[in-house]
Amino acid sequence: ADEVNRAFSLNTNLVRSFQRMMLSSVKT
Repeated sequence: ADEVNRAFSLNTNLVRSFQRMMLSSVKT
C-alpha cells in the first residue's frame, strides 16, 4: 500500500509540473 501511495504522489507531482509547464508555455 505504501508503494502505491508513493507512486500515486509521484505521478500527481509529474502531472502537476507538466500542467504548469504547459500553462507557462501557453502564456508566453
